[in-house]
Amino acid sequence: MSLVELQMLTSAIAEIGVEVTWEKVRRREAITQLLNRFKLDLGDPPADFDGIYAYTLVEYGVFKPEPILNFFRNEFVCEAFRQSFYRNNPSILDKEAEGIIKWNEETGKLGRIDYDPRREFASFSAIFNEIVDRARTPAEVKRDRKLEQIYGDLHASTTEILKQFSQLLNLEEVRALVACLELGREARRFVLTPTGDKLKVFISSKMIELRDVRELVNHELEKHGLDAWVYEDAAGAKPGNIVETSLQQVEAADIYIGLFWEKYGQITVDEYRYARSLGKPCFVYVRDKNLEREPELSKFLETDVYDLKQGVTFDYFESALKLAEQAAQDIMTWLVRTYRELSVQAQEAIGTEVEVGKLKAEVERLRTASQKPLPHGDLTDTLARHLREWFSALNYGLARNVERVGDYADQLITVPRRRRGVDRILVRALGRKIELADLDEMLNAVEAENFDEGWLVTERRISQLARTEADQGQYEGIVVYTFDELLDEQIDWQPYFKWLEQEVKRKHVDEWYVPLSGRVDEYDSIGQKQGANRYPDIDQYIAQWLDSNEKAHISILGEFGTGKTWFCLHYAWTILQDYRQAKEQGINRPRLPLVIPLRKYVKALKVESVFADFFFNEHNIRLTSDVFEQLNRMGKLLLIFDGFDEMADRVDRQKMVNNFWELAQVVTPGAKAILTCRTEHFPNAKEGRLLLNAELQSSTANYFF
Repeated sequence: MSLVELQMLTSAIAEIGVEVTWEKVRRREAITQLLNRFKLDLGDPPADFDGIYAYTLVEYGVFKPEPILNFFRNEFVCEAFRQSFYRNNPSILDKEAEGIIKWNEETGKLGRIDYDPRREFASFSAIFNEIVDRARTPAEVKRDRKLEQIYGDLHASTTEILKQFSQLLNLEEVRALVACLELGREARRFVLTPTGDKLKVFISSKMIELRDVRELVNHELEKHGLDAWVYEDAAGAKPGNIVETSLQQVEAADIYIGLFWEKYGQITVDEYRYARSLGKPCFVYVRDKNLEREPELSKFLETDVYDLKQGVTFDYFESALKLAEQAAQDIMTWLVRTYRELSVQAQEAIGTEVEVGKLKAEVERLRTASQKPLPHGDLTDTLARHLREWFSALNYGLARNVERVGDYADQLITVPRRRRGVDRILVRALGRKIELADLDEMLNAVEAENFDEGWLVTERRISQLARTEADQGQYEGIVVYTFDELLDEQIDWQPYFKWLEQEVKRKHVDEWYVPLSGRVDEYDSIGQKQGANRYPDIDQYIAQWLDSNEKAHISILGEFGTGKTWFCLHYAWTILQDYRQAKEQGINRPRLPLVIPLRKYVKALKVESVFADFFFNEHNIRLTSDVFEQLNRMGKLLLIFDGFDEMADRVDRQKMVNNFWELAQVVTPGAKAILTCRTEHFPNAKEGRLLLNAELQSSTANYFF
C-alpha cells in the first residue's frame, strides 16, 4: 500500500474517531465499516504485507489520536514492518522504531506526541503478528504452536530451544521463530502490566485475613503513583482458577508484597515462592511479632522468610496505617536505589544491542514511574550492587536492604561463624578514596548498633594513613578493602598462575612466539560478505575488543599449525603480567585470563563439569559455580576456550553444535570469551557464521569472528 493510500486510510480512521463514542460495540462497528470501505475481508485477513499492514492499522487505530496514526503511516516505520515480514525477523522492528522515536524527538517531524510511542509500538506489533498468524497455513501454525508450547512449558532459554529444534529446522529458521515468540511474549507481558508507566505491585495475603491492611496499603501505594493489585478488587471474572489468575498477576507485577498474620494460606505461599523464583523484589511484613501462629505458617516463615541464607529481609508491624506508609516508603526507596544502580549499569553495559536496549528501556520506565525526579547513579551505587551480588554468591545473608546515605551506601550482612552462629557485619561502599575520617564514622556506626565488624570498601583507593591505622588495629573491628582485595580473600588463584607460567616456559612461548596476523570479514544485514579487514598483529585487535562494551565473544579460526594455542598461552601470559603489576600497584586490574584446553572434553559436554574439572581437579581452586558466575558477570574474567576443533574431530556434527551451545552459556552480559577452532570445521563461511556469529536475542547474541 502506498503512502498516499495509507494517508487516506489514517484520515478515515481519524474521522471515525471524532464521530463515534468509545463504546466497544460502536468501536467494532467502526472497524467493520472501515474494513468494508477499503475492501478488506473481515473474516479472512489478507496474506500480503500491504493488506496485513492496512488491516492492522484499522484494528489498532480506531479511536487513536492522529499523531499515533501518523507514526505508523511514516514510511520508515512501514518499511521496518515490511522488512520484518519478508525476512521473518522481528528484531528489525525494535531498532528501526527506536531510531524513528529519537528522530522525532530531535526534529518534531511527526508533531508533538503526548504518549509513550514505545508502548504503542508494542501494542501495534502484537496485533500485526496476530494477523500474520491468522494468515498462515495450518502446517505453519501447528509447527509454531509446538515450538511455543515447549518454550512456555519449560521457560526455556533461546539456547535451549535451538538445541531441541536444530534437528527439525535449520538454525536460521529457528532463530526467526524464536524471535517471533520473544516479541509475542513481550506483547503479552505488556497487556498484563498496568496502563501508563506505573509500577505494578502485587499485594498477597490470606484472603480472609488482613483485608483492611491490604486496602490501606493499596490506597497508600496509589498516592505514590504505584499500581497495586489486590485479588478481590482487581481479579474480575476469568475462566482460570484462583491460583492460575494470581500467579499470572505475580508474573506480570514488578514488585511483590507479602502480608502474614495467624493462618496458613497455600495460595499465598505459592504466590510468594513464585515471586522469589522469578527474582521479583519481595517485601514481607508479619503482623504481631509475639503471636502464636498456625504451625504450618510458623514453619513456612522460619524456612522461607526468616532464614538468613534462603529468606528475605522482613519486618513486623502492629498498626495497619503505619504499615501502609512504611510499605510505600520501602518501595520508593527500592525504586530510587534500583534506578541509581541501573542508570550507571546502562552506561557501562557490556552485551548485545538487544540486551543493552532492554536495560536502557527499563531505566527509562523506572524514571517515568516516579512522581519525583530520580537521582542518577554513581560509582557508589555500582559498588554497592556488586557487593550485594557478591555476598549473595557467597551465601551470606542480607539482614538489611542497601541504604544510600550521602556519598556512601550501607548494607548489613550475616556471615557464618566457624563454629556456631553468625557475625553481623556492616559493609559500607564508597565510590571515592577511603580516608581516616571514614574510619572514625564507621567505628561510631558499628558501636551504635553493636555490630561484630565493619568493612569499608572502595573500588580501588585507600589513603596511606587510613590503611596504616586500620592494619595496626587502631580501629578495632574495622577493616578496609579495595573491592579486588575483598575478592582475593575468597579465592587463591596461585595454583592456576603457576600452571600457566609452567606451560608458557615449557613450550618456550615467552621466547619464540611470533605475532599472528588476522582477517575480520564484514557482512551486511542479510549475510552477504562486504569485504575484509587485515590486522598485522591480532593482539591489538583483541585488546580493542576487550576495551569495548559491544561484543561478548570472539572466535579465532585458523588452519592446523597456525599458532592458535600458542596465541592463547601468549595472550593469557601477557594479561597475567599486567594483572600482577596492577595488583601490586593498587590500580584497576585487567580481566583475569583463564585458558581452558578443550581437548580433554571430546564428548558432548556439560559446562558445569568443564569448570568443576578445571577449578577443582586441575588447579585445586575452591570455587563454587555461583561465585564463578558472579565473577564472570562482573567482568572480572577473560575466558579462553582453546581447541574447539579437538572436540569436533571425535563427535558428530549435532554433538558439536550442542557443545557450542553449552559453552555459550557462560557468555552472559559482562562476560568476555575467546574460542579457537580450525577453519576446516566451517568450510562454508555462511554456515560458520550461523553457528559462531549466533545473531540471537539471548545471552549468546552478536558473536563475531
